[in-house]
Amino acid sequence: MNSLYLNWRFFFFSVLAGFLIISCDKFDGDQTIPSYIKIDSIHFTAGFGNGSSSAKITDAWIYVDDELIGAFQLPAEVPVLKKGKHDIRIKAGIKMNGISGTRVDYPFYQPYTGSVYLAEDSVSTISPSVTYYDGVVFSWMESFEAGGVSMEKTSRSDTILDKTSDPQLVFEGNYSGIVHMKAHDTLFECATINTYSLPTLGGKCFLELNYKTNNRVTIGLFGESQGQVVQSAVIVLNPSANWNKIYINLTPKLQEMYKDVIVFKVFFAALNDNDGDTPLLLFDNIKLLHF
Repeated sequence: MNSLYLNWRFFFFSVLAGFLIISCDKFDGDQTIPSYIKIDSIHFTAGFGNGSSSAKITDAWIYVDDELIGAFQLPAEVPVLKKGKHDIRIKAGIKMNGISGTRVDYPFYQPYTGSVYLAEDSVSTISPSVTYYDGVVFSWMESFEAGGVSMEKTSRSDTILDKTSDPQLVFEGNYSGIVHMKAHDTLFECATINTYSLPTLGGKCFLELNYKTNNRVTIGLFGESQGQVVQSAVIVLNPSANWNKIYINLTPKLQEMYKDVIVFKVFFAALNDNDGDTPLLLFDNIKLLHF
């Protein structure tokens, strides 16, 4: 019995020792000191005919050899357990609807692709540049630089969307859109003059714009079908003392409305909720885009 017990112990520890030797051989060659990828910012260029190159890229979604390393707030210095030359892909990340909790890679920006050489305990700096995909459809763009304005006030609005050339108010270029409500004005509301066919199932649709306002602003859609008009709000912009950029996801609202709607208009609206000061709403570089 003792002999059998000793033989069993010898066999068990022999197998265990062999496993440890194999494990040590496996991990001896693994990298334990990280390399680093540094990205300060991601540059965006709209490209010819695609309007302003204004952007608000907040994050970098980093892929090395098609493996997602993670999404990182910019500027970022990211540890990677890889060395040598590798393929790298970087997607531009945004705060969808302006909300920090909904960070996504923007589907209309083509990723940066290239190669990077990584060395242990060393920093490789990358300066990515992105642009729109070739297949993006721009249904509507309003930069306020042309002769007229492609939005008109609704019948119940107290005031209009106009243009300003005041350099203290203009975001970029020569003009920006302006709504200056008087103290007795109750409601501002305007909508696109034209209607647009937008993807209701299987597509993606966003509205981009720059804005500066001391009053809340509601943005949404008018849907038209068989002579009926349905109004549906998408988002409420909070006041912003400085010019801000927002990417508004219209896709869920379009999917919600698709059964009853054929074409759409975009609307902007504001109730005078400004205590003391008269509401001043400024807009620029509005883009309605989709796949």
